[in-house]
Amino acid sequence: MRFPCAREKDCNHPVVPHPCHPDEESCPKCPYLTEKTCLCGKKSVKSVPCWRDLVSCGTGCGKKLSCGSHVCHKICHKGGQCDEPCKQQCGKPKPMCTHSCLEACHAPFQCSEDKPCPAKVQLTCACGGLKSEIKCGASKTNPSGNKKELKCTDACRNRRMALAFELDPEREAAPPYSDEAIYFYMKDKKFATTIEAKFRTFADSQTSKRLAFQPMRSPQRAFLHILAADFGFESESQDPEPYRSVIIFKGSNFNAVPRKTIADYLAAKPSAPPTAMPVSIQQLRKPRKDAHNAIVLKGIRVGLLSADLEKELELVLKDSQLRFNMQWTGDEEVVLEPKTSSLATEQIELELTELSPKLKRLVAQKGLAESADLCSVDRNGQILGRQGSQWSMVASSKGAPATKLVQTGFNMKNGFSIFGGDGAAGPSNQRSTENLKKKLLDKKKEKEREKEEVVEDWEMAADDEITGSPVSS
Repeated sequence: MRFPCAREKDCNHPVVPHPCHPDEESCPKCPYLTEKTCLCGKKSVKSVPCWRDLVSCGTGCGKKLSCGSHVCHKICHKGGQCDEPCKQQCGKPKPMCTHSCLEACHAPFQCSEDKPCPAKVQLTCACGGLKSEIKCGASKTNPSGNKKELKCTDACRNRRMALAFELDPEREAAPPYSDEAIYFYMKDKKFATTIEAKFRTFADSQTSKRLAFQPMRSPQRAFLHILAADFGFESESQDPEPYRSVIIFKGSNFNAVPRKTIADYLAAKPSAPPTAMPVSIQQLRKPRKDAHNAIVLKGIRVGLLSADLEKELELVLKDSQLRFNMQWTGDEEVVLEPKTSSLATEQIELELTELSPKLKRLVAQKGLAESADLCSVDRNGQILGRQGSQWSMVASSKGAPATKLVQTGFNMKNGFSIFGGDGAAGPSNQRSTENLKKKLLDKKKEKEREKEEVVEDWEMAADDEITGSPVSS
């Protein structure tokens, strides 16, 4: 049968209940919180477990060491455990130059001044316009060290002239910062101040040739480009969205950074900072109603299947950072619409503008279609306008319905994203293809017979648009 331990504690606290045990085993430690004196004996520490014997208040020792010049910097400890012998920096003023001695403690001996003093001193010219920082260099052989006065230059003369006319000698000949940089600074001072500090550190570095930033949003990247131009740096954007970032270089235009920070410049500027958006930024942010966001292939070659068209277009589309959906508008037109991405509208239009000439050359060489033009497509899949299309303008002004896009039902592994089957060629597919070819040939002959009538109708619609008369349906 097990019995509870009946041994008494020296602390007189209630015993923690535990079973009887041999003498070589110790009782559980007393967990009661008490107030004890710290090791240095200066303070009392509360809420300390009863079993803990060594208690520190966490303050510095502060006892004077045997050198007589320094004190112990260790945290509160038992007596006799201070750092001895003293290894701290001497810190006493040297007799020659009065700079602090940087050698290890050598008390009670005098500081040695055999070596030149490495402390930094600032030299100035007579008017205080020029400043330079060098080592003191004072020693027993050269008591005066490098203390000498700089000679004034033409810049000093200009400074004295500015002071005589009660002008600010530190003023810039031209505004150091553009209105766009000031506007961005007023919108987000914390971000702008951080970027400006990095620019100044980069400018002072003799070894750094480039400064790379993490990917960030478009307005922040715009501020980097604008501020880089004010500093005389060269800036370059790299990588597609959403990983687009900016790299800063020291180009040939870099000479010196503005003497004043943006905050100091605004504080000394008599006029208020611009609160309205600068005109240049407004032009950048101005929305374009006729932005091209797709490419239309008109007059697809008769009998050309979707799989063959996809394979031919892949030669050009694979090099683009956009991914496309291929959609049919009737029997003779195909629209290449970029999939949803993080690119801005202007960036998509720029990418399509660069891609359009390549597609035109490919279409002409292969005979895939009559033309490849930029166009505008809305969210509902309707063509709103085409590049250089007069008929689109006439039809839209009369309220004619825009062409509806119908997405095909097949898939591709390249730049297209089409949903559907695997496109296997079976007997039923071959019969469907032959029937489709026959229908396309019949429809083409019918359109050729009506070509003259269509042209007359278009000219009539254009004349009615000019004269203001309605178009008969």
